[in-house]
Amino acid sequence: MKRNVETKKLLLPLFFFLLIFILTPLTGSAQNYDKEQSHNEMDSLGRKHGAWIKKNRRGKVVYEGTFNHGVPVDTFTYYYPEGDLRANMYHTGDDSTAYATLYFENGNKKAEGKYISQEKDSVWTFYRKKGSLISKKKYDSGKQDGVSKYYYDSGDLLKKTVFRNGARDGKEIVYYRNEKPEKIQFYADGKLQGEATIFYPNGDTMTSGMYENDLKTGEWRYFDKDGKLEKVKIYEKGELIKEQDFSSSEDSDTID
Repeated sequence: MKRNVETKKLLLPLFFFLLIFILTPLTGSAQNYDKEQSHNEMDSLGRKHGAWIKKNRRGKVVYEGTFNHGVPVDTFTYYYPEGDLRANMYHTGDDSTAYATLYFENGNKKAEGKYISQEKDSVWTFYRKKGSLISKKKYDSGKQDGVSKYYYDSGDLLKKTVFRNGARDGKEIVYYRNEKPEKIQFYADGKLQGEATIFYPNGDTMTSGMYENDLKTGEWRYFDKDGKLEKVKIYEKGELIKEQDFSSSEDSDTID
């Protein structure tokens, strides 16, 4: 009898240890469950309300943020499938305007700008993966509209183009790295139209001519680095019909 009592005294602490061991995971699971239940709630009209966390099929978080009766408010954070930061989106709460910062997987900034009704609007800035500036583009309702600027990786201006309703429309200037013009041409509704001039680095004219509906037309003149006329080409709807070479004694064709 005494032996049984001693055995029970030895087994009692072990029993409580096993009980604690078994219940602890269950308690943790219950806490996690309660935590999950505090997110992803709907209001009485079935609209997202409060803190929300969306996960993919692998259980990775896609985004987390807060809704106010279906309207995104404050900052939403988006993630790549492996968990790296993909974007921060600040919502003003008017159900249409948001300010976004997008990131590459290496953590460097990819782009930043404003959305209105989920369309790009105003000036957007884009970056290369290593961090240098690519371009600054102006948008209206998701389409490029206004002056867009493009940059070399050194930061020097590469190109400046005018857009209207998503198409190039107006003057375009392409620059050398010293920001002197390399080419000046014009667009109308997305097609090259009118005078075009290409320059040497010193600013002298290399080539000049006209475009009509994206095709070379009329007389195109070509100059050497000393400013002397080298050749003249005549185009009709993009097709070369005559050419005269002034740099040699032989002409490929004679212009009347």
